[in-house]
Amino acid sequence: MKLSQEELDLAYKPIEIEQNKILLFWQKFWQFSNFYGEYLASLHCKKRNFRHKQGN
Repeated sequence: MKLSQEELDLAYKPIEIEQNKILLFWQKFWQFSNFYGEYLASLHCKKRNFRHKQGN
């Protein structure tokens, strides 16, 4: 049984959608990780500067 090009396209379409979802999730996760890492670094710096100003 030979499938038409349209049937083949429909068969692979869900796979492409799932790959796009995974890629989008990975991009958002990476952006969040970078943002959160910078946020934690800024908190650490503020905490260190606060202790330094107090003389500890």
